[in-house]
Amino acid sequence: MSVYSPRPGGRAVSKFEFSLQTAFKLRQREEDAARQRLAEAHRATQDLLGQLAELQERHDRVEALLRDEARADGEVPLAVFANGRTWLSATRAEMAWLRERLAHAEEIVERRRGELLAASCRKKTLERLSERREAEHMRRERLGEQRLLDEMAAIAGAVKATGGHSGAALLGRPGT
Repeated sequence: MSVYSPRPGGRAVSKFEFSLQTAFKLRQREEDAARQRLAEAHRATQDLLGQLAELQERHDRVEALLRDEARADGEVPLAVFANGRTWLSATRAEMAWLRERLAHAEEIVERRRGELLAASCRKKTLERLSERREAEHMRRERLGEQRLLDEMAAIAGAVKATGGHSGAALLGRPGT
């Protein structure tokens, strides 16, 4: 649909309006939603990385503490050693589980990245179509303006050729 706006000289010029604007807005919302899902997936991955780093740090401290305790006097009470080893073993299992979750979260990030790319491509396709249609609209407008100018020049040339008489006088009609 075209909207008309007044133009100096009395001629109205149609304003370009993309006929698929609603579809374009839908594609924009899809792209925004995909971008949001990707950001959420990144946050989940970062959270898991933080948990894993924190657990690794605690694991390393307990392991170092057990090692230092064994070196200090050469003997570590069996209960402390057994509890420490049990905790370290449980921590390693938890870290393995976190690594699995992290691998899954990274797969989700990649899927979300692909979804965002696809949504961006769909939106870009409509953007290019809009640009082409707007360029075609502008070309038609320029052609219309050129036709009008050509008509005006032809009339001015005809008036000049008749010595200032109107075209009606040339046809033998009363007027001027």
